[in-house]
Amino acid sequence: MLVDSNVIIRTLQPRSPQLAQARDALQILRDRDEPLALAEQNLVEIWAVATRPEGDNGLGYSVEQAAAELTRLKAFFTILSESEDIYPVWESLVIQFRRHRDVRG
Repeated sequence: MLVDSNVIIRTLQPRSPQLAQARDALQILRDRDEPLALAEQNLVEIWAVATRPEGDNGLGYSVEQAAAELTRLKAFFTILSESEDIYPVWESLVIQFRRHRDVRG
């Protein structure tokens, strides 16, 4: 079962009104032995929110904290690949260049 990025993000927000609901939903699926998966795009979306400042509707994580969270998620969920080349390059770049949000313009 592919888990939506928003469910994961809610579990990372201690003050979210949906925190308990998101955690409960994941627990129910685990209890049913449902295979839980994330797409690489989910990891990109989670990174974007995690590294965005809290004042901009993000979690305010440092690059190191966000990288650790992605490592934890990759160990827990099956990761569905889109292309074996795209995600590793993206992850390396955002960590190397310490990017936390899109640059526009």
